[in-house]
Amino acid sequence: MPIVLLIDCLLIPAVFAARWRRPLVWIGYPVADVAYSLLRGAAVDWCPYPFLDPRGPADYAGLVGSAGAVVVGCLAAALVLDQAAWLRRRIALDFLPSPPR
Repeated sequence: MPIVLLIDCLLIPAVFAARWRRPLVWIGYPVADVAYSLLRGAAVDWCPYPFLDPRGPADYAGLVGSAGAVVVGCLAAALVLDQAAWLRRRIALDFLPSPPR
């Protein structure tokens, strides 16, 4: 399926122009997932991800670093995908015929 989505992104032009805040909305899920994992881990005394476990060898400093890396990585991926969509739209607009007047 990832190959199909990549082909879709490369071949089918975007209909609407992207807004600058869209990547910020995209990282909402990873931020919510990290927050939920931390809260649930504290409530049940078990963390599903070892890099989000504050009881590990790096303590809370490692937790902040790894959670920050997850959020920054997701934001970087969202920005790259958003710029690829913008570029794809620009290329499509250059090749599409303009409507008759």
